[in-house]
Amino acid sequence: MKVAAWNVRGFNTPLKQNEAKEYMRNNKLDLFAILETRVKHAKASKILNTKFGSWGSLTNYGSHYNGRIWLLYNSQTVALSHHLLEAQVISCRVHHFETGKDLNVSFVYGSNDAVQRKDLWGTLRGLASSDPWLVLGDFNIVRCPEEKLSPNPPLLQDMLDFNSVCLTVAG
Repeated sequence: MKVAAWNVRGFNTPLKQNEAKEYMRNNKLDLFAILETRVKHAKASKILNTKFGSWGSLTNYGSHYNGRIWLLYNSQTVALSHHLLEAQVISCRVHHFETGKDLNVSFVYGSNDAVQRKDLWGTLRGLASSDPWLVLGDFNIVRCPEEKLSPNPPLLQDMLDFNSVCLTVAG
């Protein structure tokens, strides 16, 4: 099963939409999460139908006005169930037809606000189980200061919270 996530930082331009479509095709993806779309709900259906009409989709517009996460899936290769659609995470169980295997997958676009990220940490802890689980996306926090590119250092408590959830859910 081939899975990817892309923090696109705005998906309103046809150039980015075409780039995503090309990436999906070239890499033969089964699941593709597009994060930080900044696409208003009224425009989303047109983009999804025009550019990705043969793919299934889940979005989190019901939890966030900007549809922070779009999950595209190839319904010819996978089936999705057990949906959790929240402002910072879309989580589902994926059945891959070719292998017959199931996998829990969570796509994350964490808030820039540390208080709101605490809700995400609770959600991820609640999703953790002994079943195979893939968690990917943009958490908007780093595990150590060396991962940060900007000159502003991350807050120690925010990193500690992120590391704690990583250790807890990894089991």
